[in-house]
Amino acid sequence: VYDFKKALRFSQDQIRTLSRIHENFARLLTSYFSAQLRTYVQIHVDAVEQLSYHEYIRNVRKKSILGVFEAMPLQGSMVMDFSPNVAYVMFDRLLGGQGTVLEKDNELTEIEISVIERVFSKSLESFQEAWSSVLKLTPELKEIEVNPQFLTMSPPNETVILVKLSARIGEVEGFVNICL
Repeated sequence: VYDFKKALRFSQDQIRTLSRIHENFARLLTSYFSAQLRTYVQIHVDAVEQLSYHEYIRNVRKKSILGVFEAMPLQGSMVMDFSPNVAYVMFDRLLGGQGTVLEKDNELTEIEISVIERVFSKSLESFQEAWSSVLKLTPELKEIEVNPQFLTMSPPNETVILVKLSARIGEVEGFVNICL
């Protein structure tokens, strides 16, 4: 049975290739975050799946921090999103704290935006390195967003690839998702 409303655009071989690329990316991120945060960090690929852009946006948790980027020569924009608990632990560790999760109700401060832009930029360097065996990319961060409803990168029913990475920083668990 084929569902024409949910067209699958990617073959299983393409999904496997993306999974291998992002397993390498997870290892690179683990090394980078371990060094920067000076604590135990473990990141691994949970799943690589295709779904509609609308489904992706609908499932982004509130207070997630989203980095919109482009990676030439690939067309279109991509999103890397950090779950709130992962993002706030990173903020706390990078600003000299013990790594406690302090969820806030207010907007990000200029200092927090500067810190998270640096984290995204360094993460994109790892993304570039992970893809280097397949394609030479030049990823560039375009914007930081905290409200997924403002992301209008794609038509709602467009098929996207969602790479789900599980992250553990110290005692805190969360995720890093990449929407291609």
